[in-house]
Amino acid sequence: MDDEVAGAVYGGLAYPVYEFGEDDLRIDLNDKGVDKDCVDFWPNYRALVFASLKNESPLSLKWYVETNFYGHYLVFDGDDQVLHQVLQRLAKSSIGIERHGESSRRANDGYHYDWFVRLASDDERDDVFDQLSNVLGGAAYCGDNTLAKGGGVHCIPLTEELRVEAITAGVNVYDSYEVTAWLAEQVISGREEKLQKQLKIYGLEAKTVELENKVSEHVSDFMSHKRQFTQQNEILKAENFTLKESVESLRKNNKSNTRKNNRADALEVENSNLKKKVECIEKELADYNEIYEEWERQNHQLERLEKENAELSRANQKLNEKQRTPRWLSQRVEDLIEERLNSFNHLLFPDGTAGELAEKFEELDGVYSVLKRLEQKENIPATSLNTVAPGWKEVKEHIHTGQNHSGSDMGRIYYRVDRADGNRLFVVVHHKQDDKEQQRFFERLAKR
Repeated sequence: MDDEVAGAVYGGLAYPVYEFGEDDLRIDLNDKGVDKDCVDFWPNYRALVFASLKNESPLSLKWYVETNFYGHYLVFDGDDQVLHQVLQRLAKSSIGIERHGESSRRANDGYHYDWFVRLASDDERDDVFDQLSNVLGGAAYCGDNTLAKGGGVHCIPLTEELRVEAITAGVNVYDSYEVTAWLAEQVISGREEKLQKQLKIYGLEAKTVELENKVSEHVSDFMSHKRQFTQQNEILKAENFTLKESVESLRKNNKSNTRKNNRADALEVENSNLKKKVECIEKELADYNEIYEEWERQNHQLERLEKENAELSRANQKLNEKQRTPRWLSQRVEDLIEERLNSFNHLLFPDGTAGELAEKFEELDGVYSVLKRLEQKENIPATSLNTVAPGWKEVKEHIHTGQNHSGSDMGRIYYRVDRADGNRLFVVVHHKQDDKEQQRFFERLAKR
């Protein structure tokens, strides 16, 4: 390839090769291919050199992973644009998304984030964290030991060694400004190499590129390449004409001179090679013209779609302003549900149950009716789940969720005798989505 990296041929075009692992080599068909006749074979005496991977820049946001009985939640701060960027990256990754929206309660680290994304992943929390770290491109993370304060204070994660040293020095490790000042003092006192690395790891650089600048850059780049190839084409045509004249002159005047005839043959070979290069350049120039015409067509379509999107965004914003429930009201509803659950003396519930009921059940009369009967130790008809979740039972009565659609009776209640207190029941309320999701839920239930 022209940029001195190894390539592979597909559909008559050569593409650069990327190395994702020791035995994992790939090409990207979105890259610009080169006619296979215009590139050379890789020399046997040279080690293979692969193209550099294309990485996305890190997002600047504060995020956290909350894991409770119902699954993994990615929670983070930011505006609507940040939400869109996060959802786009998750969609391109192997991490599934069940739902997302504005967060209506504090996470279990004590901080109230702006947004939540319910992840469709049954992996362990550490594995989910590693996957999210790769997807978000190294964005700042607030770990379990970080005290999240009100007012949007950004946390600065420290290595355990530096954290112990900071606490010993009387530094409030949960105050970003105080930690930054202490790190700067350590740099000044002669520990640059170790601590500057710490500061660089958690420094974030905001980069915003406008669509108009991108379009202008692409057009400028295209016109520059077009002028360059046009000039090269004219130069090669002139050289080709000169070589033709030289060949004809040598043939007429030096037929008896073997050495000059050999020179003429060499010039003919060189002329043939130049013609081949001219043909390749002309073909590439034609491809650029087609690309430019296609770009103009798509740009007009993009402008039309942007106008339509702006109108839809304005309409959606007006609709959201009418329908959005205030956060204080959602929190109050959740607090009332929590109080009601705590009133059942013989029943225990997993963390997050009040939030699950507030989000997925518009009517709670059916839930409270079954819980009251369990509290009074009635013999409620139930199905044993010993084959999938030993010790658990499912109440046969399906609970109405209050949602006006075909899935309005998808509420389920499961219970078993509490292992710590045999006189109490451990109860889980669940909103079933479909049979496949219910099987995954049974797997989690079996682990409790």
